[in-house]
Amino acid sequence: MRTSLERWPRVSALYGTGLGFAGGIMATIVASATGDLTAPVLMVAVVSAVTTLPGAAIVALQSWLLYASFIIGHTGQLALGSASLHAAILLGGTAVAATIVGGGVRILSKSPGRRMRTRRETVKITGPRPAVAGHR
Repeated sequence: MRTSLERWPRVSALYGTGLGFAGGIMATIVASATGDLTAPVLMVAVVSAVTTLPGAAIVALQSWLLYASFIIGHTGQLALGSASLHAAILLGGTAVAATIVGGGVRILSKSPGRRMRTRRETVKITGPRPAVAGHR
């Protein structure tokens, strides 16, 4: 029986950034209602766990730009200040940490000691086949 960890996906940076952009828009909408950074951080963590490091970095950048422009800046203008710097550091750190954790899970799930091996053994018949009654 295969577990979900054995099928832990890894998407390319291109697909990861697409997922991150769509997720970033949704996380920004949620963050506008709550006013905190929780939704963007969770979205960056989830997408970064299944993509490559360049994809995770771009997802963090996109999320930071959306957060700094629409939550901190309120009007869509990029706000550069201490709150924006804090958000950039938090989102970037989350992206790197989640990528490392996702890579570790993939490595552990492929390790030979972590899953059962099923190997078919072949049997070689070296002599002639015995005759079966009723068959020619």
